[in-house]
Amino acid sequence: MSEQMVNEHKTKKNNGGMVKGLIIGCLAAAIIAVAAYYFFLKPETVATTKYGKITQKDMFEVMENATGAQALQQMIFTDALIGKYDPTEEEIDKQLKENEKAAKENGTDFDQQLEDSGYKTEEQKRRVIATQVAYDKMQYEGIKVSDEEIQTYYDENVANDRRVSHILVADEAKANELKAQIDAGGDFEQLAKDNSTDTVSAANGGDVGYLSENQFVPEFTAAAETLTEGQVSAPVKTEYGYHIIKVTEGPGIPLDDEKKKEIEEKVKKEKVDPTKLQEKVKNLIKDADVKFKDEKYKDMYKEATGE
Repeated sequence: MSEQMVNEHKTKKNNGGMVKGLIIGCLAAAIIAVAAYYFFLKPETVATTKYGKITQKDMFEVMENATGAQALQQMIFTDALIGKYDPTEEEIDKQLKENEKAAKENGTDFDQQLEDSGYKTEEQKRRVIATQVAYDKMQYEGIKVSDEEIQTYYDENVANDRRVSHILVADEAKANELKAQIDAGGDFEQLAKDNSTDTVSAANGGDVGYLSENQFVPEFTAAAETLTEGQVSAPVKTEYGYHIIKVTEGPGIPLDDEKKKEIEEKVKKEKVDPTKLQEKVKNLIKDADVKFKDEKYKDMYKEATGE
């Protein structure tokens, strides 16, 4: 299953992101250590907010991933966000575990993703997570989800849902060979890891998640919907090759506490009003009481924000 197919069956997996998502770019300061500058820079203050100060040294630390103007904008936003919503260590630890779990389900290493993005020290990594927690607090502020809304979402999207895995190969002969091995007692997960050309799902034993959470090509969906838990399809031909599909859970996913929490998060996301969120961001910066120590930095900030 190619990149295109991966995109068709992994549409969220990221709450709002990595998985739940790794908040990078305008939501998190790209805190990269540029050690060569450290010996020459003075900790001269560039700007202050009521939550703290930003120095020249701070700016150079993020400029590997952004221009000076973008770095300043990112840092002011991040400082204001974390300062106002003040994530606790417990909240950061909880979010970190959720991100690691989601990354593992996607066949990736969350810690390595952070390092590849330039976040190398523990302090830098936890700041990224703190930003994610604070951003969620801001965007979901005032949004409530009732038990009735959870039940309605469940009835419409989950009650008859299925969690599916698959093995994708290029030709029918190989698919038939693998199906015969499965019918003879072969381990589906191991065969997926060893043979599937969909490397994203192969790392997880072929798991591609729930039908309700993803968009599969029609032939795939139609075949999966005929199966019950534990059943394995005959090879199914799509534009990507031949799929052997297995239902690992459902139909009829139970509405337990974990599933209720998942549904609540989804409904919250649906309720976020982009216009109101944008207004929250503006008010956040306004409330931070930003003051610049030099007009050139004020001009730089205006350049980044267009204000």
